Formats: sequence, C-alpha cells, structure tokens
Amino acid sequence: MNEMNRTPLLEVRDLVVRYPIRGLSKREIHAVDCVSFTVHRGETLGLVGESGCGKTTVARQIVALERPTAGQVLFDGTDISTLRERELRALRPRIQMVFQDNDSSLNPRRRVRELLCAPMLYHGLVDRKDGAALERRLGELMDMVELPREALDRYPHQFSGGQRQRIGIAKALSLAPQLLVCDEPVSALDVSIQAQILQLLRSLQRDLGLSMLFIGHGLPTVRYISDRVAVMYMGQLVELAPSDALFDRPLHPYTRALCNAVPLADPTARDFTAHVLGGEVGSNMTPPTGCRFHPRCPVARECCKDMSLNVSLHTVEDGHSVACPYAQERGG
Repeated sequence: MNEMNRTPLLEVRDLVVRYPIRGLSKREIHAVDCVSFTVHRGETLGLVGESGCGKTTVARQIVALERPTAGQVLFDGTDISTLRERELRALRPRIQMVFQDNDSSLNPRRRVRELLCAPMLYHGLVDRKDGAALERRLGELMDMVELPREALDRYPHQFSGGQRQRIGIAKALSLAPQLLVCDEPVSALDVSIQAQILQLLRSLQRDLGLSMLFIGHGLPTVRYISDRVAVMYMGQLVELAPSDALFDRPLHPYTRALCNAVPLADPTARDFTAHVLGGEVGSNMTPPTGCRFHPRCPVARECCKDMSLNVSLHTVEDGHSVACPYAQERGG
C-alpha cells in the first residue's frame, strides 16, 4: 500500500442512526450505535460484518444520502451532517460512491458517454461548449478504468458485469473525488473479475492519491485492499486494527469466528464445525444489553450481559482496538 498522510480526511464520531417503525409508537430500529473511526488521506479502511450489521447505513451517512440521528461526519474538518443542500451540492463531487449493483446505478437508456458527461456538466467541471476538452476528459476516464474509448458509444447492457463495474468506477472518478466509498463493489462478480477490479482500485488509489472506505463480506478481499479493517456487529464496531494484525491475531470473539469461517484450499486442514457460531443475530429493535455479541459468544461471562459494561473500542496494542474488555485474557 502507498504511504498515507496521517491527517484524517474523514472522521466519523459517535454516529447513531435509528429508524422509526411505522405503526409502533416509540419503537425504533437501532441501525448504528456510537460508531467512530477515521480514514486518513491515501488510506483504504475496510468495513466488514454480517448482512444487516449497519455497514451500508454508515456509508449512506458519509455520502450524505441520509441525516444521522446523532453524531458527526467530518469531511476535511467540515461536519457534513449539518450542511444545507446548497452546501452539500458543492461538497458532493469530493465524495463519490461505487455501488454493488451496477445494473441499477447505470441508466440503461443512456450511452456511456452520456452517463459520464452528466455529472461533470451538472457540477460545472467541464464547459458544455468546449467539446474538445469534454472529449479529452472522457478519453482519460476510459483509460483510467482500462476500457477502449469506443465503449463510450455503447449502452450498459452491451457490457459484461466486470466492464459495467468499471464504468461505475469511471462515473465516480469523473468528478475527481478525494474519497471513494465502495459498497461491496466486487461481491456480484466472478472471482477472476474480482481480482481485476481490486487491482484497478489499488492502482487508482496510488495514482490519484484517493482515500477509500471499502465495504465487503469476503475477508480475503478486504485484507488484500485495506490498510486497516473495522469489524461491525449489530450496529457497533467490535474491532479496529491494521489489516495484517487483525487477520493474523484477531482479538474479539466475533472477529475470530469470521476469520475461522473463511474456506481453506484444503478442507481437512480445519474442523469447521468447531468454529461455527451458534444462535441467531439479535433484533435491532431490542438489541441485547451489555455486549451485543454475548448471546452467541462461545466465551461469554455473566457480566457480559450487564448494561453498565463498557463495550466501546479501547486500544490494547499499537493501533489495535477491541470492544471486548476480556480480549487479552483470552489470548487472541
């Protein structure tokens, strides 16, 4: 990975997102609770966890598609959660999102040329009357994502899934962002195509000096592309560490369970039945008291249910934070 600037570009502080439930007075979905992290300039932070843990909800707050219930989202020192729409419009080009479902993010009625031109013209990054400059920029975008320039005159349905994802990346890059929020951008692709897209993202980050928040399910994928990794469970962060440190020595029982669930090339090398988590993920309407993982934790104590238990992230090693107060006692 490239050498990163230690100045944070993005700071998420005590983020809380709750959704009211229609027809049920005073009942809410606790989607995200007190999540805090930073993304430094030139860094890729991976965000992993089971479906429904709140990863995409966090992403939606960062790109200002929603307003948080509480907390702050600071981009380059500005709290974007308090900005008015006009101020947000000026900021949006600097934060762009790459979606998992490129079919729904690309208008099938528009050629690639139109898809890439529209955001640049809307934000005034190019002059509509300067056809030469616009054509030059379109060519640069095609070169960046390694697609032929003649692809500009084709429709999205004329491309493969991997090619459409490259177009989605080009669309995000058209506004010259500083931060890319990648919401599971390779999960719907074949494994060989996943590797190509990941290599493309890494090269773009290096060449353009991008920062990235990379959301994913596949742990090997997240490890490959991330400088640091944050692990979420039921709307809360349970571990945050440099990528290699987290995967080589996971401290939280949930992180260890995720790592142990990764398939190995030799199916006899590990007894998977010994590492399967029991129970079901709890309800975000009535989350468990104390540590939210305790109903499924194989080493939980009675005190883990205590409402007064401090389950916020605390540093236990250099750059390695965990939300389990007994993580070091369990020896990793």
